[in-house]
Amino acid sequence: MFIQFSMPFWLRIYGYTVGSASFPINFGTIMLIVYKSDKIDSFKYFMLWFQVTNTITDLFISIFVQPWPLLPIWVVNCAGFAATYLNIWSNYLFALLPALVAVQFVSLGLAFLKKHQSIASIARKHMINELGHDIFRACVTIWPIFTFLLFCPVAVDKDKQMDYVIEHYPEYTSEFSQLKNFVIYRRNIWMTISTILFIWAFIVFGSITFYTTFDMFQMLNGVQKKISIRNYNREKAVVRSLVAQLIASSIVAVPGLAIGLCAFWATGDLKTVIEVIGVIFLLRGTLHSVILVATTSPYKKYLLRKFPQRMPPTSLMIVSIT
Repeated sequence: MFIQFSMPFWLRIYGYTVGSASFPINFGTIMLIVYKSDKIDSFKYFMLWFQVTNTITDLFISIFVQPWPLLPIWVVNCAGFAATYLNIWSNYLFALLPALVAVQFVSLGLAFLKKHQSIASIARKHMINELGHDIFRACVTIWPIFTFLLFCPVAVDKDKQMDYVIEHYPEYTSEFSQLKNFVIYRRNIWMTISTILFIWAFIVFGSITFYTTFDMFQMLNGVQKKISIRNYNREKAVVRSLVAQLIASSIVAVPGLAIGLCAFWATGDLKTVIEVIGVIFLLRGTLHSVILVATTSPYKKYLLRKFPQRMPPTSLMIVSIT
């Protein structure tokens, strides 16, 4: 089987370019949330948390880690700044990726809960008591921590990696000896536990977000005549923005799922597949920022006022030409 042992040079440059270009976009979105959220209640703090973690994850993946899976074998070679110059073991760096993504989904889940309870207080139904809030917050807070702690033991010990290679992949001993920072994963009890918890978390999170989204629209329809049209439209716009962020998060999570499926079942030359997945996944941060701004009215209106269209109206252009 063919294995590409190092990340292509063009993909490394692409990662650094996307990471550098996305930072001002993500940071600008953070500034919009901080300074242009007067018409958005305390819900803005959940949006801020989501955007900050989005920015950190974006920089971490594109610049500090740059993971390159050596599929179809379970090996990851990291070529980013943290792996190359800080010499942080790839296992810790790669294990942080699902943990950071989990933090983003946690912030989305808390945002859904916050907005659901805000609308529920208006509708005066489906309110969750404080104990229920505390239990939910505790569960989602420890989820990213558990993700990291359970993922790390899946790896072969660093000082035993070459022995593992000689035993299981003797034909690639020379190639592995040239890698500076890599990690080997294997099937063990920690892999089983991590997989079960991932599936469980996916089902629970999907169920909660589906129910709260459906219930929020139902409650909004019920209180439409009890609140002003302006407040109704504002609440509905926030819910739509949340749904858009959830859809975007689900879409960008597909590449990660594809990597997992390839690791378990795919064989042969997967270089092109991995490159396509990497290109798509590195765009996740910018996609989130653009969708957040485009679906949040105060931010979109501010940018339209700040950067008005400089092109003359079409009718004037036609007149001038004729």
